[in-house]
Amino acid sequence: MDKMAPRKMDHLLGEERIQVLHDWIANLCDPEINFCSTLLTTFEKTCDRLSASSPREGRKAQPLDKFLRQHGIEEGRDGPIFSTLEDGTILEGRMKEGVPHGFFRIINVEGDVDLFCCMVKGIMHGVCWRGLKGGGFLVSGSTDFTSNDTMYLYPDCRTALVGNFYRGQMVSGQLAEVIGSTEFCCDSCGVLQPLLSRPKGQEYSYDPSTAIRISSQPLLPDPYEEEFVSVGCSTVEGAGQGLFAKVDIEIGTVISFYNGIRVPPAESSEIISKDEYRILLDDEHDLDIPVDMTSLEDYKATLAHKVCHSFSPNSEFETFCHPRFGLIKCITSTRDIRAKEEIFVDYRYNLSVSPSWYKVAWAKHQKFVRRMPDWKYAVNFGTHKVEKRSSVYF
Repeated sequence: MDKMAPRKMDHLLGEERIQVLHDWIANLCDPEINFCSTLLTTFEKTCDRLSASSPREGRKAQPLDKFLRQHGIEEGRDGPIFSTLEDGTILEGRMKEGVPHGFFRIINVEGDVDLFCCMVKGIMHGVCWRGLKGGGFLVSGSTDFTSNDTMYLYPDCRTALVGNFYRGQMVSGQLAEVIGSTEFCCDSCGVLQPLLSRPKGQEYSYDPSTAIRISSQPLLPDPYEEEFVSVGCSTVEGAGQGLFAKVDIEIGTVISFYNGIRVPPAESSEIISKDEYRILLDDEHDLDIPVDMTSLEDYKATLAHKVCHSFSPNSEFETFCHPRFGLIKCITSTRDIRAKEEIFVDYRYNLSVSPSWYKVAWAKHQKFVRRMPDWKYAVNFGTHKVEKRSSVYF
């Protein structure tokens, strides 16, 4: 990353500075805020002036230049940019004398920040940010996120993997902790970047599953997941193992990951009858845990396959872009969860082809929650309709 001007570090460390970073990230991700305009109030007095008085080598933001050209924003344009493109993408920025000059933010149709950066006369100033599906972030001194000190921040924005990344893909990274934050060029700079502890320990790399291999290191745990959950004997009779909270967890927290081999999509009737652990990922793939990988003695790189079902869950499945496993599923809490409490999701099986234990559980749920008079009647009531595959998790 670009080097910061020499500054005393003590006041940049600690919980107060971490909270400053978290508040800044919340504003960065809020599409209702014209984030770039709010930062421009100090831009010309700080970033622009300091860059002019202390010129240094910089990089043109190639992906940004390409994006602007693709959407008809050519050289020669001056003034602010704020537009919603045809595909729903939100673009904010500023041009001066035909080149990018100011802060730029691109928010895609799914609400993730594709790119945030600061440009001074066409040259990148500070670090770039990219939000990833599920809540993680990339932070780099390069707009294509290629460098030997790129950061991946987990959704807590406290746990990080830092190291060598190529075009946003982790080549080799080590665990670090966010210990503070700093503005790039001066105290009024609008570009914030995390300050990390020294990276140490295990090296991690991009290791997506295939149709026949779930992971090259199936016994290497995820450091973020380890902070939140553990596996123990489920409180559900006959269910075997379950997933439990290790700490108090707030609503909306990503707490566990579901990796698996990537297999072609199956019809809902096939999913339950053949593959107990299969979960829908997207239109092209399902994820499945092979039979020989269901035990923690053989696989513990992710733990979400141990979660048990409930019709009154405290969590749900979402899609997640993981630095090691790529696009997978995660478990996110839907309410506050206390330490040692069991994690539950609603499996949302297609009731018509679900296993008998699920039908009985569903019927009893209808009886006690919806006051149906007879749980056997509830079973028959619920099996006359076949649901679409998109509503089936397992």
